[in-house]
Amino acid sequence: MRFDLVPHVGIGELRFGMSRAEVEELLGPPERALPPDPFVGDVQLFYESSSLAVAIDARDRVCAIESRGCELVLDGRDLRAETWPSLMALILGHDPEASVEEGGLSLTSRRLGLAVNTADEELPQGLLVFEPGYFERPRRDKADYAAWIAEIAAKRRERER
Repeated sequence: MRFDLVPHVGIGELRFGMSRAEVEELLGPPERALPPDPFVGDVQLFYESSSLAVAIDARDRVCAIESRGCELVLDGRDLRAETWPSLMALILGHDPEASVEEGGLSLTSRRLGLAVNTADEELPQGLLVFEPGYFERPRRDKADYAAWIAEIAAKRRERER
């Protein structure tokens, strides 16, 4: 699927501020959902058929959207098809103040509302589109987050038995 990125607005017809019911009206029920994470309180809705994950915050509103394989287009270019160096150049061209982290393997542009990362410096892997203020929200202790991840993994193992 192809989605056009509109900074601080959303992708395609998915918009920040939409309710979960509006997302489900647009995309149907999620194929999988995670309970609210204790780190920030977001519910994650997974749409594997659309290659998307949608984060719903405690206000019941879309606050972030992750491209998990779909085309995500900015300036007519599919961000997922760009090489890592050309993607960095494109983003830094829009936002010279974008932060490069993790030894050059992660790039966050608050101006575009876009965070990307790679594992191999070849192609992008994670593409997260987020609303203004997304990273400035209050967050809980990382130990709570680790416990939540362990709980989800345990439930997955239990289901697989």
